[in-house]
Amino acid sequence: MAKDKTIKTATLKKRFEKLHHAANYAEECAKAIVFHADRLSKDWQSVSQTEAFQRMANAIGTWTGKFARMGTEIQKVESMYLDHLTNDNTECKLIEQVPLIGKYGYVTPDAVQIEAKFFEIGYYELEGDPYSVSTHVFSGNEVVADIKYLNTNIIFFLKALANAEFHGIWSEVGNIAGDIYNTVPNTQIADFLAAYGVDYSSDDKE
Repeated sequence: MAKDKTIKTATLKKRFEKLHHAANYAEECAKAIVFHADRLSKDWQSVSQTEAFQRMANAIGTWTGKFARMGTEIQKVESMYLDHLTNDNTECKLIEQVPLIGKYGYVTPDAVQIEAKFFEIGYYELEGDPYSVSTHVFSGNEVVADIKYLNTNIIFFLKALANAEFHGIWSEVGNIAGDIYNTVPNTQIADFLAAYGVDYSSDDKE
């Protein structure tokens, strides 16, 4: 009788964390775009710019709602592994290969840099306001550049996630990840940027 494959519990948890990491940062980047873009909602904003912002905000709001479903599915699968802990919970029966982020060259962006951007634009807050967000007046060019940066990183996180292999009990998570990747609201983001004179599209998925 073949011996069941096992995996160190610590290794298993790190693999789980990488899945959550890719999904969470993609979602946070999208929400940060709406947060930051709202700074451009001033009295001088044209009707077309206001409408472009609203379309983008609505599209991102609908799209990010899919992450909650994926999170629930991931947790459901994770619990299956935790039901098979052995050796004083230091090992676990490998009931299915865990999808590996970055296995095929699609690595996730540097989380430290991403979080630094979140703090820099005030999406995340630090005690003492070291980035002087409360007194900084963000120019339109700054906001647009930050949105381009955040949108690019959404794609990088999702490429890493969607290109992992999801088999067996992970199949539904893979289906949701694929749907999230294929429905990124690039058009609405590009249209918003175009409303501010930027000819830009991040729809470069290969």
